Amino acid sequence: MIEQLKPCPFCGGTKVKIMAYPHFTDWSRPYHAECETVSCYAQGPWGDTEKDAAHLWNIRTNEKE
Repeated sequence: MIEQLKPCPFCGGTKVKIMAYPHFTDWSRPYHAECETVSCYAQGPWGDTEKDAAHLWNIRTNEKE
């Protein structure tokens, strides 16, 4: 199961979803999270799967583990 996406770390927006670009067959990582808030459109790191992309988006360097 894919973890819930955190709000955008740049604008605070909650319109974030996983985007897939499988037609780019030369890319080894076709998934990433993207903020769909108008004027933001921040993108997270690319992942091998939707689950990977969600996890990578949710990593915050300023959070304590």
